[in-house]
Amino acid sequence: MQSFKLGQQVFAVKKFEFTWNREKQQRMMRKEIEELEMFKHRNVIRWEGYWFGEDYDLVLYKFMGNGSLYDILHEKNPPPPLMWNVRFKIAVQIAE
Repeated sequence: MQSFKLGQQVFAVKKFEFTWNREKQQRMMRKEIEELEMFKHRNVIRWEGYWFGEDYDLVLYKFMGNGSLYDILHEKNPPPPLMWNVRFKIAVQIAE
């Protein structure tokens, strides 16, 4: 996933390249958008738009400046290590 700036807003962009089966990959993208539309939750990122292209499709997401939950829990962009009680609280909030 890449990020880019449009005016004053920053977006995350996910690119679906048609490397093997264009129709199947477009279905996957549409399904992802449909699933994101179904959930309105503070812990689920919102999509902002999409684009269907000749060789690839793009989905725009709201940019998360501090990284994703995955990055934080797996310390990809190492902030201070999370204690297990903090990880537990995060897991409970996600489950809600």
